[in-house]
Amino acid sequence: LEKIEKKKKRNKTVFIAEMYYKSNFGKINLYEILKAFNENRKYLLSNAGCISLKDKRFNYLKNLKGRSNRIELTTLDLMRLLLFENVQITKSHSEEAINTKNILEEIKNFKSDKYIDLSDLKSSLRPYQTIGVNWLFFLYTYNLSALLCDDMGLGKTHQAMALISLVKKEGNFKYLVVCPTSVIYHWENLLKKYLPSIKVFVFHGSFRNIEKYENEGELLLTSYGILRMESKKISKIKFEIAIFDEIQIAKNKNSLTHKTLKKVNASMRLGLSGTPIENYLIELKAIFDLILPSYLPQDAIFKEDFIVPIEKNSDKTTKKKLNKIIKPFILRRKKIDVLKDLPEKTEEISYVDLSKEQEEIYLNILKSKNQIIDVLKNKNSNIPYMHIFSLLSKLKQVCDHPSLILNDVDNYEAHESGKFELLLELLDEAFQSNQKVVIFSQYLNMLKIIEKHLKKNDIKYASITGATKTRFLQIKQFNEEEDCKVFLASLLAAGVGIDLTKGSVVIHYDRWWNSAKEDQATDRVHRIGQNRGVMVFKMVSKNTIEERIHKIISRKRKLIEDLISIDEVDQIKTLTREELLEVFKTIEKN
Repeated sequence: LEKIEKKKKRNKTVFIAEMYYKSNFGKINLYEILKAFNENRKYLLSNAGCISLKDKRFNYLKNLKGRSNRIELTTLDLMRLLLFENVQITKSHSEEAINTKNILEEIKNFKSDKYIDLSDLKSSLRPYQTIGVNWLFFLYTYNLSALLCDDMGLGKTHQAMALISLVKKEGNFKYLVVCPTSVIYHWENLLKKYLPSIKVFVFHGSFRNIEKYENEGELLLTSYGILRMESKKISKIKFEIAIFDEIQIAKNKNSLTHKTLKKVNASMRLGLSGTPIENYLIELKAIFDLILPSYLPQDAIFKEDFIVPIEKNSDKTTKKKLNKIIKPFILRRKKIDVLKDLPEKTEEISYVDLSKEQEEIYLNILKSKNQIIDVLKNKNSNIPYMHIFSLLSKLKQVCDHPSLILNDVDNYEAHESGKFELLLELLDEAFQSNQKVVIFSQYLNMLKIIEKHLKKNDIKYASITGATKTRFLQIKQFNEEEDCKVFLASLLAAGVGIDLTKGSVVIHYDRWWNSAKEDQATDRVHRIGQNRGVMVFKMVSKNTIEERIHKIISRKRKLIEDLISIDEVDQIKTLTREELLEVFKTIEKN
């Protein structure tokens, strides 16, 4: 690299570079290779020898422009070049050479010479959050985008708001926040509280008016569902920053959500997620294609270069290579990284025995397993996932309470459950030490049983399920009313986007197939704002599928943890035929 200059072109940063390709034979200006590449030549005879233009290493030249022996690069082009090639800088001490070294140093170290002024943000950022904001602002100033993937509870929303507050000082822009419907009001309240200087326009409900936003609003806050419905209108608006909360929702590139997000017109795209990869690397690719289109290779090449070596062959060298490529644009901190900023969390697996009634029902349901086992043993047959899920779901419900299977919720006291007895003990202990309790279950009838017990004993509680329309009021009641001791929630309805920091005891009444969903739910309590140690109890019925299913699923975590430290696995469909047989053999043995 002989010389590089930084210039502004239509409000974008570009770099004009004079570069050479050097071999053992000699060197040639990179512009000459680019010219030959654009002429669709297969080979180039040069002072550097015979260069094969079919070599994949030259693929980055496809979208570049140049003239007079100089090449124009975007910041992304330059970063890609620095990652994929061994770039040597001229040893000259001229002013041009010094300027070139300074520019590359700035890019490599993610340093920006712009002043960070957060005076408009009415929130005090923690040190790790300040680092995140500096990183985001650097990427913004260089026309780049990002994935912020901190653990749940570490303040991704606050860092995103801080970025908006910085960019707002740069000019009069419009901003977009797209999030799940369940957290729209969570976003609205945070923006009003911590960034009151920005005009927020909630684009949701039956009487939404996009023209009013264009005339009066700065930040458009909407849901993925509304974005899909109003894509034509929204795609016509130029946003300076588009924030996609829980971006893993768009992990499937063939989904309407993914296609709609691609149409959003924004200078910078910021994806927020605690779980950016769920099962496969192709999902990571789909998310990157939304945030940084064209950065990763095309699907076929990505599969050949990364998916097959990593997922099929567990190739460590390829993992490191992919890590190096995506690292500049993904920031993920785990709670352990900022442990000093959070109170201690203690987790405990609480084992219980089935009652005699539960055991009898459990064994009776097991009789239907033999037909499924026969199908699984036949490798030419399709795996009957729906039948398997139905059977395992019934067994899990028995583990919760006999009334769930017997459809006798109103008469729950006439039946015995090992878990329910343990729950009552934990509640009594928590109340004696003046602690509030948050209880998660995936079964609505189980929550109804717990509600009936609380009402009977005059214990005040709040609750959220998928049908709850007053989510904010329920959360407010639990957090602000001293005598509201319990918060009941279905795992999927309250797993993200709410703050329950007044609780200090978390009980997972039943186990979810996906451990990350449990962790997300726990993080409603163990997050910034919590000032007490948090106790987490995960209930497991002994000698049942609850003991075994998670041991098998945990084997699926390693790929994701090795790549970018994500802890997320899919549900039952990720289990192989052999693993499912292992589950049923275990059940049979027990």
